[in-house]
Amino acid sequence: MRPIKRIFVLAILAVAILLGWRVGVAELANYNLQGDLHDLASAQSSFRFGNVSHSDDDVRAAIIAKARDQGIVLQPDQVTVQHTEDRYNSPLYLSAKYDVPVQVGDYSFVLHFKPTSSEGSF
Repeated sequence: MRPIKRIFVLAILAVAILLGWRVGVAELANYNLQGDLHDLASAQSSFRFGNVSHSDDDVRAAIIAKARDQGIVLQPDQVTVQHTEDRYNSPLYLSAKYDVPVQVGDYSFVLHFKPTSSEGSF
């Protein structure tokens, strides 16, 4: 009976580690993308002060490229670029909305992420 119990405990431990790894990778990619959004929003503000303006589509393409670097696949309709007041003198708000499916064996679930340029870490 003891060897069966040990095998069972090891199997549960292995599944927990695998699940933690997959969730952790998705969380880390989201954390990095959120930092990239914050950096892009800050860079856009400094570009505007230097009289260099990028279109919303350029900013959206930059976000999609940054997400791709993190292993996240985004479509243009999943990315939001908003100007709070005056287009050239106001802060830029950036966000993305995406889902990551996580599967371990026959069990699966979906993690929903919405990183923004205005939120802090965790």
